[in-house]
Formats: sequence, C-alpha cells, structure tokens
Amino acid sequence: MKTYKEILEAKGYDDFVVNKKGDKEYFKGIKRHREDGPAVEMSNGTKKYYLNGTKYSKKDWEKEVKKLKWKLIKTLTKVISYWNCLNNGFGKPRI
Repeated sequence: MKTYKEILEAKGYDDFVVNKKGDKEYFKGIKRHREDGPAVEMSNGTKKYYLNGTKYSKKDWEKEVKKLKWKLIKTLTKVISYWNCLNNGFGKPRI
C-alpha cells in the first residue's frame, strides 16, 4: 500500500505540509500548487487555491485548471497522431 506522500508525488506534488494548527499546504517545488483541489486547507475550513504559486479565486482556479487539462489533451492528441503516422509508414506528419 502506498503512503500518502507517495500518492502525492505520483500526482506531481513535491511536498505536503501540515502545520501545528492542522493547516495543510501542497507544493510543487517551492510554490503552492494543486490542480485537484485547494492548495491550502486551513483548520478553520478556509480554502485557498493556487497554481504555480499564483493565488486564484475558486472560480478563476477552476477556469485555469480547465485550460491546463485542454492544453494537455491537445498535446497528447498531437503526440498520438505523430506516433500513429510513424507506425503506419506515412512519414513525419505536419504539425
């Protein structure tokens, strides 16, 4: 069974901190970052949203995460198309 830290590392988070008050913070490198929820969850219930160290409102964070996911989908689609062309003998595709 994986530890919580191993699961976070698999998702791309370098660190996860819980302070004495019980506040939780997620980091990617030295910047607060989380794509699947708030990067800061305070013990009083307050949640703060960050991507690459930039703070967002929940609504704006949701928009930015959606953009990141579409960018990833477009990139993967190009890679798959390129791979299929090479494997099917069509040569290098125009991207």
